[in-house]
Amino acid sequence: MELGLSLGQTKGITRRFPAFAYYSLEGKIKPLVEFLLDLGVPKSNIVHPCQEAPVVRNQSPRESDPNNVVSFEKLGIYKKKWAKVIYRFPALLTYSRQKFQTTLDFLLEWGVPEDHIGKILTNSPNITSYSVEEKLHPTAEYFQAMGIDVAFLFVRSPQT
Repeated sequence: MELGLSLGQTKGITRRFPAFAYYSLEGKIKPLVEFLLDLGVPKSNIVHPCQEAPVVRNQSPRESDPNNVVSFEKLGIYKKKWAKVIYRFPALLTYSRQKFQTTLDFLLEWGVPEDHIGKILTNSPNITSYSVEEKLHPTAEYFQAMGIDVAFLFVRSPQT
């Protein structure tokens, strides 16, 4: 209620993810909220990650990879952009460093300039959720076969 959640929203979260009702307020919910606030997510937007991503609700910030924040900043995803990224794709917080590295290696392999990777991840953070072998590679090969510069496509329109 402190975050502006209505009783109906709380019921909705509990319906979609029943274990939420059993979470410790001090041990799980408040640390998650504090973590999101520290990353720059406005208090008014805290509800969204909790409603949309069960994996975020199910994982305490201490369990996530603490190096991800540092890694993101090295890629150009600075703290002031975190709120936008998390709002668009809350599950990003739960990905391992290896999951990111696989996607980064793929982008670099296809010629995406390193200084553009942060922009791609900020605008289309869900790209990290796709399987490189089953989704990204075939898509890149398809566009390459059509004579399209794949690196340019990723930079200009990563959602494609």
